[in-house]
Amino acid sequence: MSFKNLFVVVVFGFALALAGCKGSEEKKEDAKKEDTKKAEADKKAKEDAAKKAEADKKAKEDAEKAKAEADKVKAEADAAKAKAEADAAKAKEEADAKVKAEEEAKAKAEAEAKAKAEAEAKAAPKVDEAVKTEIVTALGNLQKAAVARKVTDIVALLPASYVADVKALAAEVAGKLDAEVMTKATALVDRIVAVAQAKKEEIVKMVGQFVPAEDLPKIIDGVANLWGAMKAAKLNDIEALKNFDLVAVLGALEPVFNTTIEGLTEGSKAMINAQTEMIGKAAFDVVPGEKEGEILVVVKVGEQEVDKFAVVKVEDKYVPAEMAEGWKKAIEEAKAGLAAITPEAVVAVKAQIDQFAQVVETIANAPELAKALNDANLGALFGAGEPKKEEVVDPNAPKAEEAPKPEEKPAPATDGAAPAPAADPAK
Repeated sequence: MSFKNLFVVVVFGFALALAGCKGSEEKKEDAKKEDTKKAEADKKAKEDAAKKAEADKKAKEDAEKAKAEADKVKAEADAAKAKAEADAAKAKEEADAKVKAEEEAKAKAEAEAKAKAEAEAKAAPKVDEAVKTEIVTALGNLQKAAVARKVTDIVALLPASYVADVKALAAEVAGKLDAEVMTKATALVDRIVAVAQAKKEEIVKMVGQFVPAEDLPKIIDGVANLWGAMKAAKLNDIEALKNFDLVAVLGALEPVFNTTIEGLTEGSKAMINAQTEMIGKAAFDVVPGEKEGEILVVVKVGEQEVDKFAVVKVEDKYVPAEMAEGWKKAIEEAKAGLAAITPEAVVAVKAQIDQFAQVVETIANAPELAKALNDANLGALFGAGEPKKEEVVDPNAPKAEEAPKPEEKPAPATDGAAPAPAADPAK
């Protein structure tokens, strides 16, 4: 073998030896690394396990804390609910107790008020039942008479002395008048009635806005018929007045008055009937007044009180206290007024009648009624209650020639009533 080849073999062998040593060292190093890696992995695994354990511990602690807080919130909510329920129950109990107390107080107050009212009722004066019945019966009769427009029945409810007072007053009037005054007054009213009937159309034009135009002529005719009935009852007769009979006179006038009403239009009758119907619906109660012995009448229509007045007994009839108080005074004043009439005053009345008669004739002959009435100035003529002194006519002086009067016709009858007689200047 050559040296060259030997050198190659040696080098090659040494290289192999080195390579074998190096491979062994590398294996050792790798094993060491593997152990280190494993140790690190174990360490990391332990650390991870420790971290997980810590995390699990913390999670458990957080869960326990959250549960504790939830339990606390729930406990607080339950406590609040329980408190609210307790408060509500207490409030209800207190409210119920308050309502009960109020009801008991109200019941007690009502019982006390009732007891007081009963005690006062027992102590208060009462109207005797017989007296109460008598008054209510009289008022019921008055009500029926008013609804039926029976004036004579109303007079029957007055004390006899009142009727006697009217009769005596009429007799005194007759004693103060003379035949000439009565004749002049009768002729004047006759003439006024005749003129009113002759000028119905003009009167309707003047006052038609106040009275239904269809009714006004009927009313004028009714007035004429009423005047005729008054003359038929001899109210213009001095001797008849001395024996004045109130019931007989009203009995003669009543049918004429009622016939006139029945002859009106349905609208006008409805207005009148509405008033009488209201009277017919009234109910009466009799109660004691505040003054000792005072008796009050309470008038109601339905539930509404419409009047209350005191009544007193005059003779055998009960009348309104106000009427009883005013009656005597009115009669005395009327008698005093009649007593003050002097012969000179009678002369003045005659002159006044003559003066008015002239005015009526002027109106009767005037082409325009409204202008004639305005020109006549009737207010000034009678405003002073007697004619001017310079116009007083001497009864012994020659009479001036009277103006010619138009032909007078009897007043037309209304619904079967007797026509009013025409004016008779001779009366």
